[in-house]
Amino acid sequence: MKLHYKNKKIEELVTDFVSLKKKYNEQVSDKVIQRLSEIDAANHIMDLPPAARAHPHDPKSKEIFSIDILKHKHPTRLLIKPYGEYDIGDYKTIKEVEIQEIIKIHS
Repeated sequence: MKLHYKNKKIEELVTDFVSLKKKYNEQVSDKVIQRLSEIDAANHIMDLPPAARAHPHDPKSKEIFSIDILKHKHPTRLLIKPYGEYDIGDYKTIKEVEIQEIIKIHS
C-alpha cells in the first residue's frame, strides 16, 4: 500500500528510529518500523498479517483503523486512515493509507 502522513510531524516521528525511541521505547519503535514495512508491502489493508489486527478503531466510525503495535501490558496502536479512492464497504479497495498517530490505550 502507498503510505501518506497526516502531517510532517508524524512523518518525521515514524520514519526516524531515534525520535521514536526517545518518545516511546525500543520495543515500540521496532514494532512501528515493522508495521510500516508490512503496510508498505501489502497490496491492500486485508493483506496485513493477522498479528497486526487491522480493525476499525471505533465501531461508530469505520474511517480510522487501529493496527496493533503492543497488545499486552501497555497496549499501543498505530492509527491509519484510508486515503485516495476506496469503498469503505470493501476493505480490499483500500490501497493507500494515511498514518494518523500512535496512541497508548489505557486499560
